[in-house]
Order: sequence, then structure tokens, then C-alpha cells
Amino acid sequence: MQTFDIKKENGHILLMIDGMHVLIDTGCPFSMAPKPLNFLGELYEFPNNINEITPQKLSKLGGFQIDALFGCNILSKHTLRFRWRDGKLDIGDNVPHGLIKSEFLTLDKNSNFPIVFPVTIADVHTKAILDTGAHLSYIDPTLLQGLTPSGQREDFHIFVGRYTVNTCTVATALDNVPIDIEYGFGLPEPLQMFTSTAMRQTKSRAVLGTQLFEFFDCTINWQQKLISWERR
Repeated sequence: MQTFDIKKENGHILLMIDGMHVLIDTGCPFSMAPKPLNFLGELYEFPNNINEITPQKLSKLGGFQIDALFGCNILSKHTLRFRWRDGKLDIGDNVPHGLIKSEFLTLDKNSNFPIVFPVTIADVHTKAILDTGAHLSYIDPTLLQGLTPSGQREDFHIFVGRYTVNTCTVATALDNVPIDIEYGFGLPEPLQMFTSTAMRQTKSRAVLGTQLFEFFDCTINWQQKLISWERR
């Protein structure tokens, strides 16, 4: 097992690899970097953009330095444990699982993207997509009936730029003790269409970001299709 220090930037997870700030993003199926990177003893070559979005454009949108991005095509080769509170990311075959375990789904048996896992939101047993490339989570508005919006948050997405959404705090549970998660809703088009399509295809009703890691350590094993959580 190898342990990396996490660099936290506005709720995002970055690793220093070959002197570069690498965004760790389970919400993206692809990776990009301006030069080959040596990661865990293997040299990887990537395209320098994703649909013409470069690390420089990402840095400008996010307001912090991003030199490269690791998506699920690289991350899924390893077992990962995110220890947000410790500021650590463990990678290796012997990474331990947490006590709360469940199988996760992807689009099909040959896919490594996205990670779709069981969760209870507003007392409704459902599924959510795990997106470590985001801090703010997003929700199917039908789960907000009877709840009062809590405010607004600014966020960004590589395909639509910066935007502002309404937010609502909703009880969310991975075990028997719910936690309060702030969800965004009312996304701008075409991001709303993209998110709704992803939820419909995966039969999920939320996209959960790194807010969860403030309460739980998380281990992901793609080979076993197993995700687990350890309350902190």
C-alpha cells in the first residue's frame, strides 16, 4: 500500500505526482495531462485535453492550480481509500475496507464508470453517483418536496463554466445515523440535461461529492465492485 498526501482545494482532491497538481475525479471517465506521468511505477501518456478542455481552463474555472486530471480509466486500476480528515489517499491491493460495505454499480459489467452506490436521502432508499471531482452535491428535485431552500452556492463545470445554484440541506444516511448534506438544484442547461440523463441511466437520484468524506472514510475496489465507508 502506498499513501499520498491529499492537497485540498475548495473541497477538491489533488495529489502531487511528478511535480504536478493532479485532480482525482471519479466523476470523469477519462484522464488528461500535458506530459507523460509516472504513477505507481508505471508511465502513462494522456491526451492534453478532454473535448478541448485543458488543465489551464480547469484551473481558471476552479480558481486553483490543476496540471492534470486522473479519471476512472486510471483510478479503476487500483483500490483507493480516501481519508479526507487525515489528508491521505491510500492506494494498493491491501487497502482495508470500512465497516459499511455494499456493491456498487456501473453502466454495464464491462464499465468502470460511474460509481453508483446505495444511500438513503430524505428517508428514501435510493442510489447516488459518487463524484470526487465535485464538492457540492446535486439532487433530484422531487426529493426536496416539503423542504425549505437553505441558500445559494457558486460552482463550476468543465463544459458550462461557473454558475450559481439554489441549495437545500437534506438528511442523508449510509448507516443508521443520517448526516446533513447540502445539495444544489436548479442547474443551468445543458448541465441539467446531462445530470438528469446520467441519473436516469443509472437509476440514481443524486450526485454526491466530497462532502461525504468529511464524515466517512471511503474505500473503492473496482475489481470486486465494492465500496465501503468508515464513519469518522
